[in-house]
Amino acid sequence: MKRVLLWLSLAIAAFFVGRAAYRAFVGDRTKIDWLLAEEAAAFNEASMLTVMPNFAADFRDGTSGIDGQSLRGAVVWAWQNRRDAEGNFAWRVDLPEGSGEVLIDGDAATATFPLHLSTEGGAVWELEVQAELQKRDGRWWLTGSRHTTKAGKAPGLR
Repeated sequence: MKRVLLWLSLAIAAFFVGRAAYRAFVGDRTKIDWLLAEEAAAFNEASMLTVMPNFAADFRDGTSGIDGQSLRGAVVWAWQNRRDAEGNFAWRVDLPEGSGEVLIDGDAATATFPLHLSTEGGAVWELEVQAELQKRDGRWWLTGSRHTTKAGKAPGLR
């Protein structure tokens, strides 16, 4: 029994060490792709514990002029007030896979990608986003963005 527990513990430890090593050695492009996917998932999950986890404290959207704190407040408001009949968050963000471009220059990067926001009524707002990222202390952060509407319109907050 002790050997089984030992082998199980070693297998679990090897998994986590291997995963950490893999994540440490992947390229910056992959890390940025993961960051964007993580942000979309955090929005769709509507969890207060994951409110914009990769946005830098000094984030600012150049199109609307809002800062990260205001954007965070708007997202939390939407999570609390935009629910379907079953009580689930009624908006969804989708990032079409493989359709973006990431340009990296040292510790700065620009990611350009389409973003689709849909609502419970089926309305879709299609955007092209240009996100600015910076690598700080070995981690990529979203520091700014601009967006252009390609189709539809922003959903109302009222």
